Amino acid sequence: MPPGLSYHKLIKNSKNPVSIRLSMVHYCLTYDNIYRTAREYNFARKTVRKWLKKYLEKGIKGLSDDSRAPEHIPHKTCSEIERIICDLYDETGYGQDMLQSELMERYQIKPSTSTINRILHDNEKIKKRKKKYKRKQQCAEYRKKLKALEFFQFDVKYLNDIPNLVAPVELARIPKYEYTFRDIISGLTFIAYAWEFNQLNTIRFLRVILEHLKLYNVYFKDCIFQSDNGGEMIGSTHRKDEALITILIEQIYRAKFQTIPTRTPRFNGSVESFHNRIEDEFYDRETIRDEKELLKKSYSFMLRWNYQRKSIYKRRKTPYGIIKEHHNKQIDANICNLKPWILDNKKYQHQLSYLPSLLSGTIVADEAIIHYCKLCLNSGTLKSITCFSPRGGIVETLQ
Repeated sequence: MPPGLSYHKLIKNSKNPVSIRLSMVHYCLTYDNIYRTAREYNFARKTVRKWLKKYLEKGIKGLSDDSRAPEHIPHKTCSEIERIICDLYDETGYGQDMLQSELMERYQIKPSTSTINRILHDNEKIKKRKKKYKRKQQCAEYRKKLKALEFFQFDVKYLNDIPNLVAPVELARIPKYEYTFRDIISGLTFIAYAWEFNQLNTIRFLRVILEHLKLYNVYFKDCIFQSDNGGEMIGSTHRKDEALITILIEQIYRAKFQTIPTRTPRFNGSVESFHNRIEDEFYDRETIRDEKELLKKSYSFMLRWNYQRKSIYKRRKTPYGIIKEHHNKQIDANICNLKPWILDNKKYQHQLSYLPSLLSGTIVADEAIIHYCKLCLNSGTLKSITCFSPRGGIVETLQ
């Protein structure tokens, strides 16, 4: 034993005090002398007797420190309040601060946040945060259960920060923005371009794609559409009414729309990944001088992407191959064929001509779309249609 080191300091600095006490007890039993043991270990005789007695009564378990918790705690939270806290946590999932506020509002009780935290830990309500690799594994398992054409992401990419496109963008020869729509399971992707960055162009973009998918019997009832929280997607964050994009997706197409948490682009990882790919494989490699060349070359790239390019992360299959696999090969190949177009072109109505005149029911429309619908009505290809204005409200029913 270190000379001059007291029992208190020795135990305080030790990571295994039981081994020290066991060594002392063995020494005492070997020489059968409490006084000699006390001198050898620089302990008080009273300490030697205490641990010797505990060892003889309970064995090595008796050498552990006894609990210092009091047998009776007068101010301890009663079991009824603990049950209320646990039930409220199961109901809401709130943290300790919100639970304290909710307990005060509902039951007029206000335990401290540390008390609430202790109760939740004692009842194993708070679990350890999962490691990142485990969360990724769970996400991968979840995606395996999804079918193609059930979960879509969409976003906008700036083109003026790509060195190869800076000149034509600055000279206003090609649009500044690329709108992207992607199915996260198959990788099926559609793009369009826009001169302006606004909510109306987003509505135009989605409406054309959703009408295109409807032509091939894609039903949106169980589909999820996801975007970020940009103003071009959901409008002003201070608005009082529902966002136009929510009206379009949930009320007209009967699907579910959700946004990712703020400042977390990784939650839109599928469409962000495509933005990286199209920049590396297309924009950085092609010479694009004007709008016509952009549309022509981007269309060729998208045909390769949807029909020929095999992804190593999707079992080396093409987007169309995955769609056929998930839908028992009973789907038209043209579902992947949608030409890129300019969303806010002055001749926008003519860009709808590639769609059969199957517009029906209620649509979100701007002046160009309404004009196109009137042309269809005059030609007899449409009987009636209700147009919902992007500025809010049902504007008119055309017959």
